[in-house]
Amino acid sequence: MKRHFSTIFLAHLVLLTSQLTHAHRPIFSLHRAQTIWEGGIATENIFWYENYKRGDHLLFYQAQLWYGIKSYLTILMDIPYILRQRRCCRTATGFGDVGLTLKYRFYKDDQINQSTQASVLGGLTFPTSDRRDLPNFGSPATSLVGGLAGVYESMHWYLYGLGMYQVHLREGLFERGNVFRYGFAVAYRPTTVVAGVPDWAYLLEINGIHRSHDECNGCNRANTGGHVLWIGPSFGRAHGSTFLKGGFQVAADRDLNGTQVKRNWRAALNLTIEV
Repeated sequence: MKRHFSTIFLAHLVLLTSQLTHAHRPIFSLHRAQTIWEGGIATENIFWYENYKRGDHLLFYQAQLWYGIKSYLTILMDIPYILRQRRCCRTATGFGDVGLTLKYRFYKDDQINQSTQASVLGGLTFPTSDRRDLPNFGSPATSLVGGLAGVYESMHWYLYGLGMYQVHLREGLFERGNVFRYGFAVAYRPTTVVAGVPDWAYLLEINGIHRSHDECNGCNRANTGGHVLWIGPSFGRAHGSTFLKGGFQVAADRDLNGTQVKRNWRAALNLTIEV
C-alpha cells in the first residue's frame, strides 16, 4: 500500500511539474531555459511587428523548430522571413539568416509544485539572407552565439532571465557589430492547472539589445550600433499541446548612434505546437 501511494505521489509530482508554466514562457525572449523531452518535436510560429518613426516599420515571420535529443539536450533551428520592411521609402522582403542552436540543461531541481532550471546555449547563424546589405536581414558572414538562461517556476509565479552574446565574423573588409541581448520576465498565473481547461498567464517582460558599431576597413561606421530597452505586458494561453502567446512593448530607452531611425513600439504573436 505504501509503495502504491509513493508511485501515485511521484506520478502526480511529474504531472504537475511538466504542466507548471507552459503558458508562462515569455514571447520576446526567443530562447528559454526549458528543454523538450527526448524525441519530442515542437514548432514555434512567431509574427513580429516593429514600428519606427517617420512611418518606417518591420514585419517578419520566424519559424523555430525544436527537437529533443535527450531530455536535457535540445537542438533548435530558426528560420526568419521578412514579410515587409520599409526604411526611408524603400521596401524589401526576403529570408533572413538561418540559425542553429544547441541547448544543454545543466541544472534542474524539481520539487512539489515548483521547479528551477538553468541551461547554456551555443550555436551558429549562417549568412543565408537574400539582402545582406539591409538592416534586420542578416550578415555577410557566419556568427557565433552563446548564452545562459535560467527559470524559476511554480503553480502561480514565474521568474526568468536570459543573456546572449553574438559575435559576427569578418567578411572581407566588412564586419557587422557584435550584439548582446538580455531579457527578464515575471509571470502570474491566477488559477491552478486543471486538465482540459485552458491555462492563462500574464507577464511583464523587459528586453534589451546592445549592438557595437559595424566596421569597414577597420573603421567604425557612423550610423550603426547603440542600445534599445523594451518593456511591456504579454499573455500566454496553454491548452493541451497548443500554446498561444502575444505581447506588446514600447521602447523605454533609445540610445542609437548617428542618425538611425528611432524605434517606437513592437508587438508579437506566437503559436507553438508540441508533438
